[in-house]
Amino acid sequence: MAPPEHAAESADGELAAGSLVVLLYGKPGCHLCEQARQALAELAAGGLNFQVEECDITQSPELWERYRYIIPVVDVQGTTLQAPIALHRLEKVIQSAGG
Repeated sequence: MAPPEHAAESADGELAAGSLVVLLYGKPGCHLCEQARQALAELAAGGLNFQVEECDITQSPELWERYRYIIPVVDVQGTTLQAPIALHRLEKVIQSAGG
């Protein structure tokens, strides 16, 4: 299973070409995944321009095998961060990608 395309949907459901998509690989009930989700929300509220696409690793055997021991994993245009995810590092990676 390939990760989602790097384009975001607008409010009307259309894809916005060139929009920065940050992929969050995790699973339901993961407290570290929730912390990563909160960090991403904080950065978005602080003015960084990106969309979050969540990937539930329990829905794909390939993603489960790849990420089950290292979630959460945040992927920003091929740059990946694993737990523990430092807010300042996450911010820097998103800014570098144009967010």
